[in-house]
Amino acid sequence: MQSLSKLAAAVAISLVSATAYGQLQITELISDSLSPEPRWEWVEVRNAGGTALDLNGYVFDDINGNILGGPNINSSDGPTMVPAGGVAVLYNGSQFDNDPQIYRDAWQLSASVPMIAVSAAPSLNNGADHLGFWSSYTAYEMDSVDDGMGTLIRNGFANTVADFDYGTAPGAGAGISQYWLGTGSYQDGANWATSQAGVDGATTSIEISVVDAVNSIADVGNPGIVPAGPQAAGLIISEIMYNPQSPEADWEWIEVVNNTGGNIDFGANGYFLDDLNGTLAGPNVASGSIADGQVAVLFNDEVAPADFATAWGAGLNAIPVSDWGTLLNNGGDTIGLWSDAAAYAADDRANLDFDGAEVFVTYDDDGTVWVQDDGNGSISLTDLTDAATPANWALSAPGDALSSFNASPVGGIVIEHLGGDVGSPGSFGAVSTPTGDFDGNGVYECADVDGLVSEIAAGTNNLAFDLTGDGAVDDADLTAWLAEAGSTGGLTASGNPVLPGDANLDGSVNGQDFVVWNASKFTATAAWCSGDFNADGSVDGQDFVIWNSNKFMTADAAAVPEPSSPWALLVGVFGLWQIRRK
Repeated sequence: MQSLSKLAAAVAISLVSATAYGQLQITELISDSLSPEPRWEWVEVRNAGGTALDLNGYVFDDINGNILGGPNINSSDGPTMVPAGGVAVLYNGSQFDNDPQIYRDAWQLSASVPMIAVSAAPSLNNGADHLGFWSSYTAYEMDSVDDGMGTLIRNGFANTVADFDYGTAPGAGAGISQYWLGTGSYQDGANWATSQAGVDGATTSIEISVVDAVNSIADVGNPGIVPAGPQAAGLIISEIMYNPQSPEADWEWIEVVNNTGGNIDFGANGYFLDDLNGTLAGPNVASGSIADGQVAVLFNDEVAPADFATAWGAGLNAIPVSDWGTLLNNGGDTIGLWSDAAAYAADDRANLDFDGAEVFVTYDDDGTVWVQDDGNGSISLTDLTDAATPANWALSAPGDALSSFNASPVGGIVIEHLGGDVGSPGSFGAVSTPTGDFDGNGVYECADVDGLVSEIAAGTNNLAFDLTGDGAVDDADLTAWLAEAGSTGGLTASGNPVLPGDANLDGSVNGQDFVVWNASKFTATAAWCSGDFNADGSVDGQDFVIWNSNKFMTADAAAVPEPSSPWALLVGVFGLWQIRRK
């Protein structure tokens, strides 16, 4: 019984996938936004079906990393419907409390554009990644494998209802979306292009500013607080904030202790604060001082002193540093302080040995020898006699031995979205429904309808022939072509649709059309103007029945004079048909 249940579940998944596959299409994405990622990445999807598609309970993920713990598209987070024949934009709901309004503002999207929040959205890799949609978590789990250590990881996309490897599409630069041109398979990167403002409806996103804290209160440190006990002689680098949650490198800082036996006056004798990558033209610590036995915090002068004091405390001896640049590298760096310009320029910048520095520290974040960086906390020296030993450095955490604390919020105007991204979210790249004049020569003719009939018969679903916009090229598009050819194309005087069976497109179904059918009867010919009126790829008795049903009729609702002996004509036709059958 259990085996039957599993089989039933597998069959159910298969049926759901068969229904949705081809209905859901990935049509546009931006994986390298100019604004912070993955916050401002997005993916556009299209529902090619004739009824609305509900993504509630779906999973959206990429090829990287461990699998999710459950569906990440849920109606509890907001709307999940993709309208029939329409598109929706999937955004990182977790980053915006599932409120898409700031996205709408940045891209100037109306409230009519469906936006779907994704929790735990995958971070899209710049340049290349493989994306997939699974219609259930069960199907999602089927595309995972144990990594050998008890953790499930992604191993394929066999059970998706839609997937795309955008590394196969033309590469897009920073801030540029990639989009499907709307013809051929969306899964073929050759059918994709990169957005250009003003082309296929693409626009440029605008800058969005909000009133908010300009720093993150997740940052943790203990600036100005050092452990009791003996200290090494000279200057001591005692705390380093190299990877704050707040915008880098504005909110990076370094704490130093003066155990030189005298006062250090940076205003009288400027110092150089630099790392392995710098090339300073002059001193960048040129104000402030540290009395013997006291502590100072060196911070980036891109932050106003009052704002730094609001974040970390008004009683700090905070000293601004110019030309901070990208001073503190995440992952590891060596930083030093020089009081002598010649030593900085000759000994250290030339040889990178830091021998002439008053003090320097080499740090790492490997999580084994050095503490693992968490993106919030500073690292603090717990033994001021030895800064070179990794074990003497600890990651700051609220309430630790050094009474570390979270930064306070600093109010201000935050540029939430930088603007400048180029794309067309919510408009399917502005790919319009094609007209029946497929070759664009201004004439509705056999070449157009024959191409459509051939496409319907082949079943390759080239959407360049999708006149109804329902995502499927079928008999409905042939009906639409006959109507459009009569009105827009002017093939009928009244503008009525061309009648089925009118092989030569002259507005009447008569003996001339029968002659056309008779010339190609019983052949594998997929062409309206050769008599394949039902677009099944052959000219046969079914097409004759279509002709016969409309014979001697005109699209303009006037009867066509019947031939003198119509019955003789029909007897001849059926005689030929019977001979063929025998």
